[in-house]
Amino acid sequence: MKIVLLTKLHPTSIYLAQRLSEEKELVGIIYEEVHHNPKFIYNFFKRYLKKFGLIKSVDTFFYFLFEKFFRKKTVEEGIKKYLPLKGSADQFPAGLKSFKVENMNSDQSAAIITSLGPDLAVVMGTRLLKPKIFNIPRYGTVNVHCGILPKYRGQDSTFWALYREDLQNIGATLHYIDEGIDTGNIIERCYVQFEPGDNDLSLYYKNLHNCVETLIKAITRIENSSLKKETQEGQEASYFFKKTFSDYLRFRTVLKKLEKEFRNYARK
Repeated sequence: MKIVLLTKLHPTSIYLAQRLSEEKELVGIIYEEVHHNPKFIYNFFKRYLKKFGLIKSVDTFFYFLFEKFFRKKTVEEGIKKYLPLKGSADQFPAGLKSFKVENMNSDQSAAIITSLGPDLAVVMGTRLLKPKIFNIPRYGTVNVHCGILPKYRGQDSTFWALYREDLQNIGATLHYIDEGIDTGNIIERCYVQFEPGDNDLSLYYKNLHNCVETLIKAITRIENSSLKKETQEGQEASYFFKKTFSDYLRFRTVLKKLEKEFRNYARK
């Protein structure tokens, strides 16, 4: 089965490309390269300002800067522990065809995907895709979503499950893409367990590692026509947006509480 990966240039997607190329026939990677330059920051803030107003936009943007500059070591440690790369963290594995596009929904992107002739597309970390893109592969397009659907649609799903102390619903979901946001038929869910010392970032990378391995097994079932799909219709659903710095400060209190409860339980 020929697979194409639609993603962005990031260590997490490089790891996904690495594992797919080791286990399956990855015929190409199409990626949007995100530059956190002044233009990106301006458009990011402008979009949030229009949607959420000034206070929440500033709060969200402040967390973005905080993670970028003050949680960098935590990010690097999580990637090193759970997503070990065999090559560079700045480029996709050598020997794989990769194509940079400005917009994943562009005619250029559609033409590249069509030329590669994929049976299946795998998506992680792109903008919302349009039908002209996700309908190209013969067997559809599968999204790697680091949250349990349909309870945790949207962004920062691992964080929000922890924030709500919903430890039974920390995990990831593989699902087909449709025209909604994280609303397509579910292929499989996988769960991770919170342990003392974990935080939102360590759990995210642990989560992603498990989901990638689950994806590889699911692709085999798609190849064998033995995959069962689950509709999300009629199930309780919630949608979450990016966390703010205020959310993160409150979350630290929740995290301390969870760790204390686990230590007390371990002593019994």
